[in-house]
Amino acid sequence: MAEHLTRLRSSLVRSAPVLGVLGAVFAYYVWTWGSVAVFVTKMDDGNVLFEDFVNYYYPTGRTILETGRPVADYFYTAFFGLLMVPLGRLPIKDAVIAWGVLQAIGVALLIVIPVRYLLRLSRAERLLYMALCVTSVAVLHNLKWGQVSVFTAVEVFGAFSLASRG
Repeated sequence: MAEHLTRLRSSLVRSAPVLGVLGAVFAYYVWTWGSVAVFVTKMDDGNVLFEDFVNYYYPTGRTILETGRPVADYFYTAFFGLLMVPLGRLPIKDAVIAWGVLQAIGVALLIVIPVRYLLRLSRAERLLYMALCVTSVAVLHNLKWGQVSVFTAVEVFGAFSLASRG
């Protein structure tokens, strides 16, 4: 039991800088925007969180199996439309929450894969990389619009990681 507590304490100590950086960035975002609604309107045009998801991905996921085609102005692959089918089966509020969880996982993987498998960075450099990722305008736009850019970058980093490991 004592060994388990020692490992847990060690993990918490190693995680403290990461949590500190994420907490500082989150506090800055709360101070800057105050709410998700303000973030959405200030980050770019439009006032809908995950607007691309809500207007294109989700409706395509709801209808593609019945109609055999995506909704109007959907400019993505048919395969991606089929991947949206499970989310399209959910009520929109639940689908938006699920998409938000997937977006958060994508951003986490955008940080973890390069840091863990591709880059040889010091601890301070890893923290800086993480801070740059979560404050990147590209990542923030991806989150505002609910786009797939983060997932695409994660796939590329994942492919490089797998290739580098043989």
